[in-house]
Amino acid sequence: GNWGRRVPVDGPAEARTMAESFNHMTLTLSHWHEEATSQAARLRESNERFRSVTDSAHDAIISVNGRGEIVFWNLRAQAVFGYDEREASGRELTQLISKSDRARHADQIARLWTPDSPWMGRTVELHIVSRDGREVPVELSLSTWKAGNEDFYTLLIRDITERRQSAEALRQREEELRHAQKMEAVGRLAGGIAHD
Repeated sequence: GNWGRRVPVDGPAEARTMAESFNHMTLTLSHWHEEATSQAARLRESNERFRSVTDSAHDAIISVNGRGEIVFWNLRAQAVFGYDEREASGRELTQLISKSDRARHADQIARLWTPDSPWMGRTVELHIVSRDGREVPVELSLSTWKAGNEDFYTLLIRDITERRQSAEALRQREEELRHAQKMEAVGRLAGGIAHD
């Protein structure tokens, strides 16, 4: 690891040639070592930046390999599913989809981890099963990327429980309003009949 060390160039011609070659090799290795160290530092910084961005996202961000096995899991995924990244890594993501949705989308799930996935570029609503067994309604979108010769897939998963609850509350309020309007109309009609 001492890249500054040099062999003295003296002695017979063969020894000088060998010393020069060794010194040149040490200089070249020193350059490549510095380059590799610099690249590793940039890669660590990039990874930390990526982790910081994904962990601050409000959606679950999950990446899987071409076999559907989880290789990346952000903090929001941990909150939605209840598993930390270490527990989730290596699991098949499709096993976390509710059984009813797996049955309903069986033909699409069979082609999910292919470049022409039926879910690519679409937003799909389905239910996932959290660690505690709750079925959580989610909105899912899928994209693909390559690393070497292998395809990987990244999913953005948004928990839509609150949206569904808000929509149901709004529907109930509209129903109550319609009922109140009907009662008001019946009251006016009865009042009109009584007056007549």
